[in-house]
This record gives sequence, structure tokens and C-alpha cells, in this order.
Amino acid sequence: MNTKETRKEEKFDFTPFGKAIKKGRLRAGLTVDDLAEKTGLSSRYITAIENEGKRTSLKTLIDIITLLNISIDEIIYQTTPNKDSKRRYIESMLDELDNESIQITEGLLKTLVDMKKEKKAEDK
Repeated sequence: MNTKETRKEEKFDFTPFGKAIKKGRLRAGLTVDDLAEKTGLSSRYITAIENEGKRTSLKTLIDIITLLNISIDEIIYQTTPNKDSKRRYIESMLDELDNESIQITEGLLKTLVDMKKEKKAEDK
């Protein structure tokens, strides 16, 4: 069997990419039209990627996941996102905040950590 025939038989499933893109778009609060405008793609094409697993070029895929701040882990390991990808996502959200909001967020995180420590101490 030659390489051309082998490629025809291979059916790579792009559906996970589409699901991750849709999830990232919704998380970013964007409509399909918003994403289409930002990427220069048509709304129909975005919809086909998200819902039908439409194949797209690697460049287009990278452009979209970069714009939506989607970690490649979210695409490859959809059911169990890795801890680092969650941390990167939180860090990217922090980049959008001003100093006062970061201080508030720090206080919230400290409160959560303290609560978890207290709960652990109670459970012992």
C-alpha cells in the first residue's frame, strides 16, 4: 500500500478540536460571529469546525486556540485537563485585571486556602 492510499484510509477525528474551540469561545463570552470577525473566517466555517469536526489548517487552528487562550492540553486531554493548563488559564485571566482587582483576587485565594487548611485540621 502506498503513502497516498494510507492517507486516504486515515480518518483523523477533528471533533475534539471543535468541542474545545466551542468551549473556549463560550468561556471567552464570544459569539460565533465575534470569533469569525476576530479570525477573518466565516461564521459558517467556525460553526462547522465546532459542531461537525471540520478539518482546518494547522495555522488556523493555532490562530483560534491562541486567540481563545486554549491550552493544547484542553484539546488532547479533554476529560482530565492537566493542572498546569488550569493554572495557565487562571494566569491569563489575571493578566486582564488591574492591580486593585489582583489584590482582591489574592485575598479571595488566601481565604480559600485558609478554609481548606481549617477543614483538613478538623478532619484529623
